[in-house]
Amino acid sequence: MFRTILQNKDKNASKSRASDFILERGHRYLHPLQLRLDALIDTRLVSTFYDLFMAILVFRHNRMGLLLSELGGYICGLSHAPAGTKRISNLLRCKNGLPH
Repeated sequence: MFRTILQNKDKNASKSRASDFILERGHRYLHPLQLRLDALIDTRLVSTFYDLFMAILVFRHNRMGLLLSELGGYICGLSHAPAGTKRISNLLRCKNGLPH
């Protein structure tokens, strides 16, 4: 989802500079880790990791936490929140695990 936003940034002229900055920096920060993860786990899980990280970064709030179902909605769209939640669950239960 967030990668699509970055790819379509010319079409989304109304996007604020702050969100543009956060997405660009997040992408740069995660890129080396994504390359390492690609060698260890399924590409779909790497994509889920990217979307999960960006959703937490963009939608986190100091006073309120994010529910797992909300994160699932941010990853797959609100109408497909259960599918997004399942993707997060699959990422967390991955047999190869995430590198420490």
